[in-house]
Amino acid sequence: MSQRGTDVEKKGMRRPAQAALAGVVLTGMLVGAFPVTALAADTVDGPAAGETSAATTPSGVEATSATRPGAAATGAGASSTATVRSVANDPTKGAKNFDQASPEVEARIQRVVDLFGSLYPEFRSLSLQIKSRSTGGHRHDGKPVEEDEWTLFFGKEQPNEKPKKGQIANQVHMNFDQSGALNSYSWQNPDWAGTPMPDKETTVKKATEFLQGLLGDEFARYASGNADGSGRHGTTTEDGKQLSWVHRSIRFDRLINGIPLMDGGDNWDIDVDGNGRIIGVHHSIHETPNLASFPDPSKAIGLEAARKVYAERAQMTLSYQPQEYLNQSTEFPYRQIPGRAPMVLSYQTDGYLGPIDALTGKAVEGSSPGLLSRTKETLLRVTGQGKALFAKTPEEGRKLIEKELGVDMAGMSLAKFPPDEEKASSEPYIKSLHWDDHERMNSLSAKLHPERFQSRYATLELESDTGRVCGFSIGQVFGDENERMKQVKQASPISAEEAKKKAVSFLQRFLPARTVEMKVIDTTMEAPQVPEWVDVSKLPKDYMESPVYDFLFFPLHNGVPVQGILWHVSIDKASGKVWAFTYMPLDADKLPANSGLISPEAAKAAFLNNLDLKLVYSWPQFFDQRAPKPMLVYMLDYQKAGVIDAKSGKIIPYLTDK
Repeated sequence: MSQRGTDVEKKGMRRPAQAALAGVVLTGMLVGAFPVTALAADTVDGPAAGETSAATTPSGVEATSATRPGAAATGAGASSTATVRSVANDPTKGAKNFDQASPEVEARIQRVVDLFGSLYPEFRSLSLQIKSRSTGGHRHDGKPVEEDEWTLFFGKEQPNEKPKKGQIANQVHMNFDQSGALNSYSWQNPDWAGTPMPDKETTVKKATEFLQGLLGDEFARYASGNADGSGRHGTTTEDGKQLSWVHRSIRFDRLINGIPLMDGGDNWDIDVDGNGRIIGVHHSIHETPNLASFPDPSKAIGLEAARKVYAERAQMTLSYQPQEYLNQSTEFPYRQIPGRAPMVLSYQTDGYLGPIDALTGKAVEGSSPGLLSRTKETLLRVTGQGKALFAKTPEEGRKLIEKELGVDMAGMSLAKFPPDEEKASSEPYIKSLHWDDHERMNSLSAKLHPERFQSRYATLELESDTGRVCGFSIGQVFGDENERMKQVKQASPISAEEAKKKAVSFLQRFLPARTVEMKVIDTTMEAPQVPEWVDVSKLPKDYMESPVYDFLFFPLHNGVPVQGILWHVSIDKASGKVWAFTYMPLDADKLPANSGLISPEAAKAAFLNNLDLKLVYSWPQFFDQRAPKPMLVYMLDYQKAGVIDAKSGKIIPYLTDK
């Protein structure tokens, strides 16, 4: 049996706020206001951790839920379950089997296993199928993993027993560091599928209870954040059986001097399903500097002084916002279609207001307002052709890709996205159709001669009710980005100006049959702002280069930008072909009139009155380099800040607390 799992929505998504801030935050990242960071993290007084090795499964079973990296503190246990033992015939390539770790490590692992057995009787019915120790691999920040890691895999079947056809495996994957501390855990139980999204109160309560049981007294070292993350994944068998799981996520950040360390990396992410069960645990950890290097919070400026600094920096500008991206709840696990409901004319800050140094009151390097580089923006007026593409079925989508985009789809099969989404959602949303050569790449020929095969994919994004195409991506999968850049250079890449002409010409086909004004940003021309503490000689080769030209287009109406309606064209440098495209239709005639508005000064007063500043520690990172020491900063909570209704003056948050 073959199973193909699909993560339909990524964990911790922030789609409403991301979409509304697309022109600010995305560009800010590209110009260095948000230094390029891996999600790596750190530990205090604990062993360094590595990323979990590739999911290890028994013969005949394919895991469908990916786990995330990290390490953990001491596990706490409860009632007893079956003793952990090793499996002699582990098929994992490159991993060696060991009957036992040291008694201390075995006891620590067993306490975690006992904890899950005490929480969930179903766990005690599973058998240990794989126990392996491995060394090697890389963290998610690219650093090699030198420490040993233990992988445990539990399933309903006995070792080496294949599931029956049509059966979806009940499987638990755990990863521990060399000391026996939990790195990550995930449980795919078919009997737990189909639960609704849990509310925030349940998520916080169940996650807190679990982490207290796992960490014991060390739980006091962490503070819980908002349960704003959510996710959904599923699996499909060869005979078409489909199941899906949803969860809400909450993060617990490490406390230093009673203050959260937001991006230093010692944090826990806990996934909770609709019945309050823990289905995912992920501990992210990174080497932490001496605690003495953390600034003394007693020397920070006061909250009112920090508010005055933000008041001086804040400048309000008008923009149109899709209602679909405002006042949102994470209950809806699908990507909503922006612009269906009437747009809101609103005020928001001109650029991202980044953190300020809590000791000096000055803006942190690279976080000044107005991040859209005015020298890189281009105003453009073009007349659209009003073309639209539709694909009601996967078959129509496949033909559209072949005919309209000129892509050879031979050997590519449709990935099944469970569940039947039309039955799962009552509101229109953006659905995806994805094709790849999964079967071809798993063939014996591909495994014997991998140098002769290059994995390909094609993805269509459609409006679920109309079938209108609102995006696509076509390309190849490269395991090594350097190899991809090598191919680009060998192919004599096209110039940026030529790529821009191609991008505008392609977008023009789909724009309304009228004159359209928009801002154009070539993101590939934006050099990242390298912090002064970075050793440039240690940065990855060609870190500033990209194999594609990316162009962002922001529509304007009477000079006012329409946020959340993002148009994007990506041009492959080597071939000059359109690599990816995003387009959401916009009816300018339905936009609210630019009259009867409150003044920018009144909007600023409303913004400042709703200002929610948090005092946190930040430990900046640029690629795999960390700043010499953490910073103490005041940071604005943009999720709660939202926008100000330009007619009523009321605050409209991006996310609700529901």
